[in-house]
Amino acid sequence: MGGDYWRGSGDTEYWLAKIEEGTWANDEIRGAGNGRYISDTSLGTIEGDFFGVNNGSDGTWIGTSIGIWNEEPLTFSG
Repeated sequence: MGGDYWRGSGDTEYWLAKIEEGTWANDEIRGAGNGRYISDTSLGTIEGDFFGVNNGSDGTWIGTSIGIWNEEPLTFSG
C-alpha cells in the first residue's frame, strides 16, 4: 500500500508499506503492517496492526493502522 499525506506542518509525505501475516475475508483485510516514509524534512519507519474494509461493488477500500513510528530529520548540505 502507499500514498501521500499532508500533516499540519506543511510537509508533504510519501508512504510505502506492506502487510504481512494478513487475512482477507468477508470484505475485510487485517494484518501486521510495516514500511517507510519520507517528507520534505524527515525520513521514518512505521509498524503496527492494520485493518481495512473493501467496497465490493467498485473494488475500492479504506484502512487504518495503529502502531509506532520513528523519525529522523533529513540533513542538507550545500
